[in-house]
Amino acid sequence: MRKLLLVISLLFWAAQSNNTTIYGMRAATGSIGGGALLAGGCTSGTVAVTGATNGMAVAAAPVTYPGDGIVWFGYVSSAGTVTVKVCSILALTPTASAYNVTVLQ
Repeated sequence: MRKLLLVISLLFWAAQSNNTTIYGMRAATGSIGGGALLAGGCTSGTVAVTGATNGMAVAAAPVTYPGDGIVWFGYVSSAGTVTVKVCSILALTPTASAYNVTVLQ
């Protein structure tokens, strides 16, 4: 935990030391998951994020942990729209969850 706090502090210091500000646009998806997925299978949901454009970085975090063997990621799929994909490494059923999304510009 101390290492994580140190890294966050250093990133904040680095961003402030060169007069760079990191802006984020935030939104939350509806519920994604809850249905069985085959190995390698995915399900997805979208959310409107004003100002998001292709190529911007996206961070997605589940409100409820979807379970082991599940991976998730987000991307700007079109102007103003972020898609969050929830994929299964094995044949599993991810716990349904909303995802908090932050788009970095």
